[in-house]
Amino acid sequence: MKYKGYSVFARHVEEVLYQHPQIEAAGVVGVPEPSVGHEDIDKALKFGLGHPMGPFELGDFVGLEIGLAVAETLWENFKDPKWRPALSLRKLVASGDLGRKTGRGWYDYTSGEKKPRTDIHL
Repeated sequence: MKYKGYSVFARHVEEVLYQHPQIEAAGVVGVPEPSVGHEDIDKALKFGLGHPMGPFELGDFVGLEIGLAVAETLWENFKDPKWRPALSLRKLVASGDLGRKTGRGWYDYTSGEKKPRTDIHL
């Protein structure tokens, strides 16, 4: 099903991103629908909107500690709830799961390939 040129799912994700643009910082806030996981958001942005990688893949690539530092700076300066870092992001960084460089982040890279993690909930 298409809506304004996008698949309905991609359009829903796009609307979520416009409502919560900080999701692009890979996990600054939780996703409003619990049935939507970080893999779903990455897939929607890659295939539905043509982005080269999703926000969670990008977070793993850059380093989750970088995304957390950016979110904390925005939160401290603006006190806008949309910039409050998500608890899941804080937990990943505190546990040392910083993304590709440590082998684990939003995804697990320890086997040499990207695999979804089932122990993370947004």
